[in-house]
Amino acid sequence: MTVQLSRKLFTIEQYHKLADIGIIKETDRVELINGVIINKYPVNNKITRKLFTTEEYHKLAEIGIIKETDRVELINGDIITTTPIKSKHAGMVDLLIEFLIIKLYKKATIKCQNPITIANHTEPEPDIVVAHYKEDSYISAHPSPNEIYVVIEVSDTTLEKDREVKHPLYANAGIPEYWIINLVDRQIEIYRQPKNGEYHFKQIISEETMINCKSIAFSFNYSDIFKSA
Repeated sequence: MTVQLSRKLFTIEQYHKLADIGIIKETDRVELINGVIINKYPVNNKITRKLFTTEEYHKLAEIGIIKETDRVELINGDIITTTPIKSKHAGMVDLLIEFLIIKLYKKATIKCQNPITIANHTEPEPDIVVAHYKEDSYISAHPSPNEIYVVIEVSDTTLEKDREVKHPLYANAGIPEYWIINLVDRQIEIYRQPKNGEYHFKQIISEETMINCKSIAFSFNYSDIFKSA
């Protein structure tokens, strides 16, 4: 299945600004087509886009091309726009954050919709990250995969993206556990044992039972989160 992702579009002024600050170099063979920076010469007969590094991505924020109010994340070099958060999604994230802080106080650092650094071209912003405990809450650097216990995405309109794009992304990074809180089907999808870009363990929970995290010890009942979702 091919997931359609919405990418950030650039204005002509922003495109020229990228050249002024050296993100687009004189030797780059690119052009701006309908807001997308395209490589002029196809690769294997396919049109390709300019891909951004995390350093370039941060630079775009520093110079104001990406604003604090923009809902974007860097996925495999593409600056992907994210959908507005609906009340059900926001409420579920808040519920889980409150629960995790109580359960894991000073045992783990809980991050909410903040970046994690996976690779030179990838910096997603998961709904929830349970990371190794740090007193400074990762002020000096975003959590990296070897510092993460579990990533949790709350999914409604993002379900296909979270399954088809985020799933291999987190598995390739070696993140030991990945959960999708599936609001559409009222189920919890648990993935473990990452290897070669896939999770080799999958569990779907859609009825009352105890849910256990293996990478760091905490548990709760299905009805604790789906009682009013």
